[in-house]
Amino acid sequence: MNKKINSMRFFAGITAITMFTTGVVGGCSKTEETSSEETTTSEVTEETNEEPTEETTAEVTTAETTEETTAEETTTEPPEYRFEGQEEYMRPATRGSGTNLHFIYDDLNEIEDEDAREHAQEYADRGYTIYDPLGVDRYGDNEFEFTTGFGGECIDDRGWVHVTVWKMDETLFEYYIVDRAVWWDDDEGEIEDDGTVITYSLYVPSSGYSASYEYNRDTGFMTFCEIEPREEYWPLIVDDIEDPNLYSYALECIDNGFVLYPATSYSMAAQMGRVNLVDQFWYNDGMTYVECSIMSRDVFDEISSYDYAYAGGGHEDVTEGHITTITYYNADGTLASRYQYDGDTHICQVESFM
Repeated sequence: MNKKINSMRFFAGITAITMFTTGVVGGCSKTEETSSEETTTSEVTEETNEEPTEETTAEVTTAETTEETTAEETTTEPPEYRFEGQEEYMRPATRGSGTNLHFIYDDLNEIEDEDAREHAQEYADRGYTIYDPLGVDRYGDNEFEFTTGFGGECIDDRGWVHVTVWKMDETLFEYYIVDRAVWWDDDEGEIEDDGTVITYSLYVPSSGYSASYEYNRDTGFMTFCEIEPREEYWPLIVDDIEDPNLYSYALECIDNGFVLYPATSYSMAAQMGRVNLVDQFWYNDGMTYVECSIMSRDVFDEISSYDYAYAGGGHEDVTEGHITTITYYNADGTLASRYQYDGDTHICQVESFM
C-alpha cells in the first residue's frame, strides 16, 4: 500500500473536526508519579551511607514498595464496552495524537468488509481517491475507535469534496457523532430524517463551505462529507502529479511529515510561463519555504542565475554528479535561498529561508 497524500487538517472546517479526536489530558500522570517516587528513593539512599537503622530501612522499603505498586498500576485493563453492538463496530483506541499521513488504496480488494468494499467502489467509480482507515479521522473517544471504514476525496464542479465513512449502528451514531462530532449549534445547522437517512448539515453562505453527517439505517454507514468551493483552501491531490519522478518525491516529502500544497501563480517558474503547474508543489517546514517543480536545465539556469536570485551577499555554486546546488546569502551572511537541480529526474527544488 502506497502512502500518497497529505493531511487535510489545515483547511477550512477541518480544525473543528479534530476537536473530538484528541486525547483527554488529565492531572498528574503515572509517569510523573513514578518519577517523584524514584527521586524519593534516591534521596533516602544517599542519606544512609552509614549502617541502615530500622527507621531508614522502613523508609527505603516503603519507597520501593510504592514504586513497585505504581508500576503495576500503569498496566491498564482493556476498557469495557458500554453499548450493545459496540464490540462489533469498535475496538480499544490504538491511535496516538493522530497522523499527518493519508494512505491510498492500491486495490480496493484490500478492504475486508464486503459492504465497505462495495461502498468504497461506488465512490471510486465517481472519481474519488480512496484512503484506508489509517488515513481518515477515526471517530470515537480516548477509549474506543471505529474499525470498518474508509475515506475519500475528489475535486469536481462543486469544489474539493472530502468524505469519511464508518460502519456503525444508530446508537453509536447518536453517541459518537451527533453528541460528539457535530460541532455546530442547532440554530446554525439543519436536521432531516426521511425514515431511512438522518442528516445533520451545515452551510456557510459567506464562503459556500458545507458539511454534513448522515446515517443510513439500511446500509449501517455513517458518512461525513464536506465541500470546500474556495480554491485557495484546496489541498494537493498527489495523484494529479503526472511526472513519475516528482510523484515519488512528493511521497517522500509526505513520509517525512510535510504537508504539501498546490503550486500557485506566484511561483517563480510559473510566472515565466515555463512550468506545468500540475507538476509542482510546495511546503513549509516552519523555517523554510520549499518549492518543487519539474523543469528543463535551461529554465533552472535562468531562475537560479546571479542576475535573478542575487540577495546582496555571496553565493556558492557546487555540482556533484548530476546534482547542482546554488546557494545565495544575504548581505549579513545569513542564508537567503538555495536552488538544487537533479539532472537525472529534472526536479528543481528552491528553498527560500525565512
